Amino acid sequence: SKCTSCKDKDMQGYQCTNGLRIPCPKGAYAMEENNQWVCKLCPRGTFGNKTSMKSCFACELGQDSEMGSTDASYCDYKVRHACDPL
Repeated sequence: SKCTSCKDKDMQGYQCTNGLRIPCPKGAYAMEENNQWVCKLCPRGTFGNKTSMKSCFACELGQDSEMGSTDASYCDYKVRHACDPL
């Protein structure tokens, strides 16, 4: 759907690109930056297991994760890197 104003509250969880409302992918959340909504990777210690998230979920206390993690299984006491075996 078209977004007429990237400041709209219904843009939370989405970014506005060329007038189109695009859902943020897993591992990302939407935030307002420079008067428009953009998708940002979930920060370390959090994860985003759904699309169109307004914020990321926190890992359990004492656990960490890489930026852009897409599932709670990436939260660990030792951070797993993309090239590490599971």
